Amino acid sequence: MPVDKEELEIPLESEVNQEEEILEEELPEFDPQYAKDFDGLNYLGALTSQFEWLGHKFVIRTLTIDEYLAVATLTKDYQETIGVTRAYETAIAALCVETIDGKSLPTPVQEETLGYAWAYQCFNFVKGRWYTYTIKKIYEEYLQLEARAEEVIESMGNASGWTESQTLGLNANSV
Repeated sequence: MPVDKEELEIPLESEVNQEEEILEEELPEFDPQYAKDFDGLNYLGALTSQFEWLGHKFVIRTLTIDEYLAVATLTKDYQETIGVTRAYETAIAALCVETIDGKSLPTPVQEETLGYAWAYQCFNFVKGRWYTYTIKKIYEEYLQLEARAEEVIESMGNASGWTESQTLGLNANSV
């Protein structure tokens, strides 16, 4: 069977050198300062943070989608009131706290499959026992933790060469 000459073409030396140069180009690197946070986001899906406030050690973490939806449910009765911001901050504080001095907030003994009984339990505990200053401190720490998560995600995108337009299916010529 005859072989077409085009199939047997051997690359020119200049083509081989160009390919080697492309392979030698430095790939973007992931910023090492985000390595631990990256592991938290990638494997656990959450970042955690510790801080001390008024002699107590708090451990907080980023919220899951379910917890954010619980926040919406917890604050719906306050939507048309002057207390909506406080309700939101209280709900975030109640759900982001992992431990205080090594102890978890009280939750129902048996998890319910429907509804947010666990979230209401934490929310009601916090709004009934904690003062504004503590809730504001936890909320501020939570906002800093969320900002750190955003930095990690941005750094991950930079290391992979990802751009927002690639996600949207756009390219520079189509804009």
